[in-house]
Amino acid sequence: MSEGTRAGPKLRERRSLVIRREDHIGGPLGVVFLEPPEGRDDEIVKRLRDYLGAKVKIIKAQVSRDQIEVEVESRGWREEAGQLVATARDLEAKGVRRNAASMYREAL
Repeated sequence: MSEGTRAGPKLRERRSLVIRREDHIGGPLGVVFLEPPEGRDDEIVKRLRDYLGAKVKIIKAQVSRDQIEVEVESRGWREEAGQLVATARDLEAKGVRRNAASMYREAL
């Protein structure tokens, strides 16, 4: 394989994400915000896994009334993920939140 076509290494990276309640009203993840998080750890982690994808390892999640702060670890292609995040931010700025969320998931 030539140097120009060789893929870069996959790196494990940790990131902190903030998932806001207002972006998930009526969606499958929005259910997490409806009841107090105490005693629902397994349910919350399952819903986060479904939302973030199986390739993302959830390190910790802190749920409050208005947001979930999640620390995750994943392997990915840094440059491609960066391009997807830039596109998602642009979509979010234009008010297309569902499409932006899809792009963020793809970036992860």
